[in-house]
Amino acid sequence: MEYYEKLRMKREQKKYSQMQLAEKLNTNQKQISRYETGENTMSVKVLKRYCEILECSADEILGLKKEEKL
Repeated sequence: MEYYEKLRMKREQKKYSQMQLAEKLNTNQKQISRYETGENTMSVKVLKRYCEILECSADEILGLKKEEKL
């Protein structure tokens, strides 16, 4: 699953509309749509705020996993 698909999934799990999330991020619904389709990428600052609002980690959104120690 691509990171932008995870953005949408997390938003929907928290039961936010694109408009509600846009208000919290101080942007507009169209920008949220562009993030969620991969049309636009977001800055690290926006990703951080997105994760704070949706109560998830950037690692989770980006699909990063910790390496197991040997």
